[in-house]
Amino acid sequence: MENVRPVWNGLMRADQAIPIGERMLLHAGPPVHPKKMAKAVINSAVMAILYEGWANNTEQAQKILLNGDVVLKPAQDLGAAVPLASVLSPSMSVMVVIDENNPRLKGVSTINGGMKHALRLGLCNPDVLDHLRWLNGAFSEVVREAVPQEGISLIPIADFGLSEGDDCHGRTQASTSRLLDQLRNRLTGIAHARQAIDYIENTPPFFLNLWMAAVKTIMEAAKNLEGGSIITAMGGNGIEFGIKIAGLPGRWFTVPAAAPDAVYNSGVTSKNALGAIGDSALVDAFGLGAMALKFAPAQRQLFEPVIPHDALTLPEQLLARSHGGFVRNEVMFGLTATRVLETNSSLIVSLGVIDIEGKQGRIGGGIYRPPVQLFSAAWQATGLHPRSRRGNTPRDIY
Repeated sequence: MENVRPVWNGLMRADQAIPIGERMLLHAGPPVHPKKMAKAVINSAVMAILYEGWANNTEQAQKILLNGDVVLKPAQDLGAAVPLASVLSPSMSVMVVIDENNPRLKGVSTINGGMKHALRLGLCNPDVLDHLRWLNGAFSEVVREAVPQEGISLIPIADFGLSEGDDCHGRTQASTSRLLDQLRNRLTGIAHARQAIDYIENTPPFFLNLWMAAVKTIMEAAKNLEGGSIITAMGGNGIEFGIKIAGLPGRWFTVPAAAPDAVYNSGVTSKNALGAIGDSALVDAFGLGAMALKFAPAQRQLFEPVIPHDALTLPEQLLARSHGGFVRNEVMFGLTATRVLETNSSLIVSLGVIDIEGKQGRIGGGIYRPPVQLFSAAWQATGLHPRSRRGNTPRDIY
């Protein structure tokens, strides 16, 4: 995993980059049945169905979805990652990230949808559909021309961002700015480039989706490691939250998805909150996001009411080692189910909170802590034998 050097290789249609089926939608987190989907994910799926032209109106699109006429799969099962309540459909553009040292390792993600009409917010209206068409059409065509043939190395951008107060999940302002600096000269002279530049400048989380794809690429390197309990997938679909481990690559381990402990927008409370959702939890499982709050004072201040007391000590406690690719900052990475059980302590994840009714979009942000029992289930399936720092037997741990 440490040897992987993720590079943004370009943009292409999803069905050209990954084995997504002709009438298939990819969603965040573990598998979910169409009739058990969160309302916000249903909304996003309806938008995608209309975008693809599989239905003529929202009513028809929802019927197609709920009848099972569209195949649903976890994005991470196909090497993709989608944020919050978003979905990925075959003709949408994806940002493709490959390993510079082994191009067969690949991860993809959707283009970040910005702050207002993003598909990840789980809203169903004409503005979302129009924005989806622009983002995967005119914008994608412009940016595709601007990505250099040799690609853009992503760890140096993330490393710079951390030194400027990013955590590479909830906050990516500096990383987005540095990325745009590398694109700006190549965008000059391309038709309609000014609109694309303005969009990225006004979308502070633009880098996040690229970094999700980068982390997915890194985690792909550990997949199929016999007996390994390294976390290779993590995310929620609003109903369940799940993980996958290296030694059992085809299996999700899940728990009911509780809502994050959150700082809410005015007028809403935890009663309005959908359970933990999104594949961006990958970033925290890698070792950044909420697991790297020491780099991000603004994030610490924002979430101060809900940050656990052990937040700043968790990286040393849970993560395997320092990552040599980060030269500006000491970044710990590598989470294992075994380590969670040895310490009887879980990681923390920074997540946006989506309205449970699918009407208000993002209603806050906060910290989600997957229960130790989730990692226990994965560990039991491997037959590994952790030793607790406290001298507990595995039976005592869970």
